[in-house]
Amino acid sequence: DTLKIPKTVVTYNTVISACARAREVGMAKSLLHQMQRAGIRPNEVSFNSVIGACASTARWKDALALLDQCYREPGVTPNIYIYTNAVRACAKGGNTKRALNLLQVVKDKKLPLDTYFYTAVIDACSKAKMWKKALSLLDEMQQQGIEPSEVTYSVTISACGNGGQWQKALDLLQEMKSKKMSINLITYNAALTALSKASRQRTRQNNYHQHHGSDEACSNKEMSPKALALLEEMKADGMEPDGFCYSSAISCCGSEGRWQEALE
Repeated sequence: DTLKIPKTVVTYNTVISACARAREVGMAKSLLHQMQRAGIRPNEVSFNSVIGACASTARWKDALALLDQCYREPGVTPNIYIYTNAVRACAKGGNTKRALNLLQVVKDKKLPLDTYFYTAVIDACSKAKMWKKALSLLDEMQQQGIEPSEVTYSVTISACGNGGQWQKALDLLQEMKSKKMSINLITYNAALTALSKASRQRTRQNNYHQHHGSDEACSNKEMSPKALALLEEMKADGMEPDGFCYSSAISCCGSEGRWQEALE
């Protein structure tokens, strides 16, 4: 006999969750509509799974449309997990403004903020090079007693790296070490990127001042030693630098005229 599985919200959620993990957004959305047509009301788990799939594929418009649907769905109240996935979708889709709007919505609704939510918002700021806002949010969450994770620090360091704020990136890296946190390749790479960008920027500034006969040129010999020291730290931690790490370090050496170190 054909096995007949009862169609309940639990069975639908199980299948939707499987589609979401496989990043099959279209199928997940189709199943959500199918259960609604069958008279089975989706719950928070249903919407969270589909919005999570949207987040994994950077489909922020779909994620926000589903969030709006949550408001209209009887018996469904968007929780912090749903908002976190909506923010993740905005972050991956490059819509930082909407991510920050959702932060305010969550605060207005007085939902319990957590590490995952703040990390998602900081990641959105990182991608938009909003390093000041990222640092502000990092301070804000700690003031509220919410402990940043390794991922939180990593995306904040990336924000500093994208903004060329090398000193702040290194300070955060040191803060992670003081807390005995594990530092991964992505985090080290973000710090090295910050040094590389700052070194190139100083070189451009010095070239400009020299071209115009100005005495305002600044020292550009401090980035490469720090970059090379970071590479040594990585190796000491048992981590092999990848091509991106070496590229950033070589860029620092090249910008500062340290060709011998770059070749080594």
